[in-house]
Amino acid sequence: MAAQVLVQILLPAYLIWDLYRTRDFTRAGRHLMVAITGFSLSIIFFIARWDITSLYLRWLLPVGFLVAAGRSYQRPVTGEQKGKIAFQWVWAVLGALLTGYLVWAKIPPAGAIDLASPLRGGPYYVAHGGGATLLNNHHTNRSQAYALDIAELSAFGHDDAFSDNLQDYEIYGDNLYSPCSGTVFQAVGNLEDLIPPETDRENLAGNHVVIDCEHEDIRVVLAHMQEDSVTVAEGASVDEGAVVGKAGNSGNTSQPHLHIHAVAPGEDILRGRGVPITLDGRFPTRNSLIP
Repeated sequence: MAAQVLVQILLPAYLIWDLYRTRDFTRAGRHLMVAITGFSLSIIFFIARWDITSLYLRWLLPVGFLVAAGRSYQRPVTGEQKGKIAFQWVWAVLGALLTGYLVWAKIPPAGAIDLASPLRGGPYYVAHGGGATLLNNHHTNRSQAYALDIAELSAFGHDDAFSDNLQDYEIYGDNLYSPCSGTVFQAVGNLEDLIPPETDRENLAGNHVVIDCEHEDIRVVLAHMQEDSVTVAEGASVDEGAVVGKAGNSGNTSQPHLHIHAVAPGEDILRGRGVPITLDGRFPTRNSLIP
């Protein structure tokens, strides 16, 4: 929590204030400082877990940046330069490249398969998702490269990620819906829900349902479901939108959430080739909302 407060509040506040108050600029130096601040705030905006504080707080970053940049350009050029210009150029270029990479990682990959959202209501929040490790902790895993971890936000835009009471988590007990029509390949529902921060390293997916989608030609897994909530059996047919269970906290998970990912047809859900997915036509990435 302390690290998130540092990254999401104190560091952006310092960057904005430093840009706002600095007076000694050459013309090039001012452009560089504005660029460095803008790229730094963009990176924080994209990669920070804003559900830990509040998703709505992140919009203060672009507002603060515009105010500080506007103030900066109101000040006269002095001809003096603070700091080393070479270092500023390097940081500006690196910031631009990393920001561009994060924007690229939010673009749906070629061949992404569209599924129906497995959740209704919300607002639901994507804690991990996207085509880069900086946005998605699963991205280095072959089968889960495009996995999504989805939680639910309170009215204040945050998720109680440090509670030991499962009922404090907004998503806990919410219905989960089949994202496609198909056949249930696997269904497990008898594992207990764990109290955070307990995890089950032997049953990684916890209670879960695996569906072979008949039209999309992929295998989809919905994991970490609530104990005794799974409503389908192996071999049964399931329609898109049918309730298949409830969100829980079973398996290798730090808090109640829904984990969903897809693999190529017939492949193992933990070792197969991951397939990128979209939900209702959108490619969710970290900090996205799912209506």
